[in-house]
Amino acid sequence: MRTYALVRLWRNSACNGVYKRVYKSGNRDIQTGQTGYTNAPRGVAVAETTFTDWLRERRQALDLTQEDVAERVGCARVTVAKIEAGLRRPSRQVAERMAEALQLPAQDHATFIQWARGGVGAYVAPSSPAELSLPFELEEYPRATGAIQDADKPPPRSNLPASATSFIGRDREVSRVRSLLWRTDVRLMTLTGPPGIGKTRLSLAVAAALQQDLEHGVLFVPLAPLSDPSLVAPTIIAGLGIAATPGQAPEATLVSYLQDKQMLLLLDNFEQVAEAAPMLSELLAACPLLKVLVTSRALLHLYGEHEFPVPPLDVPDLEGLPPTAELPRCAAVALFVQRAQAVKPDFAITPENAPAVAEICVRLDGLPLAIELAAARVKLFTPQAMLPRLEHRLHLLTGGPHDKAPRQRTLRGAIDWSYSLLDDGERTLFQRLGVFVGGFTIEDAQSVCDIGGEAGSVDIPTAIESLLNKSLLRYQLPRISEGAGKGSEPRFLMLETIREYALERLEEGKEAGVVRDKHAGHYLTLVERDGSGLAGPQLVRLSAEHDNIRAALRWSLDRGDAAAAARMCMVLWRFWWIRGHLAEGRRWMERVLGSSIGAPLPPDLECQVLNGAGWLALGQCDIERASALLNRGLDLARSLGDDRLIASALNNLSNLAVYRGDYELAEARDGEALALYQRLGSERDIADSNCNLGVDALYRGDLERAAEFTEKSLALQRAMGEQWKIALALGNLAHVVRRQGDLARATNLCDESIALFRELGDKWGMPLTLLCLGDIARCGRDFTRARALYREASDLLNTMGNAHYIGLNLVGLAFLALAEGHAEKATTLFGALERLREVASTTPVPPADRAEYDRALAVARTQLGEAAFTAAWARGRAMPLEQAIAYALEANAPD
Repeated sequence: MRTYALVRLWRNSACNGVYKRVYKSGNRDIQTGQTGYTNAPRGVAVAETTFTDWLRERRQALDLTQEDVAERVGCARVTVAKIEAGLRRPSRQVAERMAEALQLPAQDHATFIQWARGGVGAYVAPSSPAELSLPFELEEYPRATGAIQDADKPPPRSNLPASATSFIGRDREVSRVRSLLWRTDVRLMTLTGPPGIGKTRLSLAVAAALQQDLEHGVLFVPLAPLSDPSLVAPTIIAGLGIAATPGQAPEATLVSYLQDKQMLLLLDNFEQVAEAAPMLSELLAACPLLKVLVTSRALLHLYGEHEFPVPPLDVPDLEGLPPTAELPRCAAVALFVQRAQAVKPDFAITPENAPAVAEICVRLDGLPLAIELAAARVKLFTPQAMLPRLEHRLHLLTGGPHDKAPRQRTLRGAIDWSYSLLDDGERTLFQRLGVFVGGFTIEDAQSVCDIGGEAGSVDIPTAIESLLNKSLLRYQLPRISEGAGKGSEPRFLMLETIREYALERLEEGKEAGVVRDKHAGHYLTLVERDGSGLAGPQLVRLSAEHDNIRAALRWSLDRGDAAAAARMCMVLWRFWWIRGHLAEGRRWMERVLGSSIGAPLPPDLECQVLNGAGWLALGQCDIERASALLNRGLDLARSLGDDRLIASALNNLSNLAVYRGDYELAEARDGEALALYQRLGSERDIADSNCNLGVDALYRGDLERAAEFTEKSLALQRAMGEQWKIALALGNLAHVVRRQGDLARATNLCDESIALFRELGDKWGMPLTLLCLGDIARCGRDFTRARALYREASDLLNTMGNAHYIGLNLVGLAFLALAEGHAEKATTLFGALERLREVASTTPVPPADRAEYDRALAVARTQLGEAAFTAAWARGRAMPLEQAIAYALEANAPD
């Protein structure tokens, strides 16, 4: 147990940081003013100690070397050595990290920092240097002024320019770069990134954070005005304020001056003087305490160089925007608001403009320069009016501050600067790569961009690496796990602002049409190859290339090649269904069908597009349009006498009959389709027809036939390895088995189905299987789990907008409310269901569930009485669908 003594601490510069430790009894303060033993009152023992002695003993007791402490603190070993020698005092940031490195309790950190920084206080002797507490307590006395190193030396050098605006959104990057630069093995760091990313601002912030911890400070050397590499060394000399030695090379003068300096050189915009890079290697080799921080759009390719790619600012998630008041916490939005208020002081984020501001930040890729230039336009346009003008962002984003360099006053100027540094072959390839939207692989680039001309002699992988190193391309991590096929190849992409510039340059030449044709042809081949299967790797590949596929479709239609677009659509409609892109898929297919440019569609292609468009319309519960498209497709197929097209149209028309509740018609159409497929000997289509017939029987309540058809379909699908169709068959069979009362088997089937759907990223089959699991939990009276499963299904279904499936979910939730004893809520939901059926022209309650449905209505009417039942029913019919769903998902407290 320790006893505390109250003393005052001070620093005597003549004794190199020696402090007094005084032991006494009683409460009277003792203060001495000399080194060594003093004339202390009797009974008081006064002994010398120093912070440096304690620090060294503490480190050794923890079995740490100076290198260990430096690594943990994030500083150079020489800094720790100088602190232990009493030659300098740690900065506050270094002291904070040192407290953690020395394993001091959190409650002692503030005390330690004040002591380390030269504060005053009172000691208590520790039992050992490794004791997990400081050997003193501090009192509230003024801290001693100045650092130990300040006594005889001027403050560290710094010529960093003062910033006219606050620094936003880079705390994480500043901390990371600063920590890396303190490592003993990091002497040269290059901040890289595309034009407008904010490399200079980040480097200045890092330098400002470091300057007090470097004995000789920081020198900022802007190199943007230079184009002659031989002028780099003289420019640094001028920045240091030293005279060049006559007859001596500038590099030698730098070495002579810097060889014993602990200093950071910040060299800004090195890309256009890159030939001077070897001089930096020589300088670092001769000056062991020197560190160099470089900003450049291209790596220097020096031994020992550490690259730090500067990322864009964080942007909002447009699919899940936070509340308006929280949106400015996003760095990109905060920057927009700050710069907008600089030109329009009353600007604020409001519920009306928040979505537009968020989308502006996303469409500008989080590029600080682009966001600043856009925000300056709020004097002319509201964010809502600005958004559509960003279609041509390079024209809009001009007019930056006049005290900035021209390349920093427009986004185009910033990219021009990088483009001018490319050789002819790189420029041509850069232009051609602009046709890719959302990224590309090396194979894609070789297929599309190798069309001869100046880029024909360029090794494309090497040129891509060069563009990557020059920050005009970005590396994109593979989107699927290793071993998942082609989708796991490395991908590259351009920020949209840079891609727009590349496309402009491409359009200025004569080869734009040729490159776009090659791009469209490449993705038509990919779609026809990967779109024919519905396994995980193919779906992932199509998802990764969806933006490129859209561009290929748009170009094919714009140039009048509706047949090429139709060939893509006839394959893609299944992909669009699985991934939930129903509205988009319909738009493409309707545009193909309505195209009057060029040659008319071949009838077989038109038939397939009609079939796919009708299926997607059905998925959106657009019953009338689905009926028109599908029946038109069947008529065309019959006129062609093509059994496969006829059977396909019949299968989809059977689903239309299911939506309308005509299950006998559905079974008749599926039976006719099965007969045609059997005549053709198509096992895959036979399996599909059996699955459809199983659903028909299930809805009619014929569970035995439903099980027979579905089991047969599942066996065929397993033999063929069609993952998506296996998952569908498993889910359908689970619904059958659940109604047969085998809840355990139904659960197992659901689990296997959901695992496959999750792997595939399916948006349609998953909610139906979740509904089955919810029904199983409800039947087992696990109401909490049932509600959670219905909620998960509802979240997926609401994004799809399929009223038929939403109705099935509401049925389950109404049954759940009644099972929990809430007859009024159940009746309200039944009323909402009836209104949904009328509006969507669909039947949410199939015959298989009609008996349970009618019993539930009878129970609710009995429990409530006729008047209350009628009132609840009317409330449900008047309730908007979104409100009804939210009401249905509310937890029910037991009565």
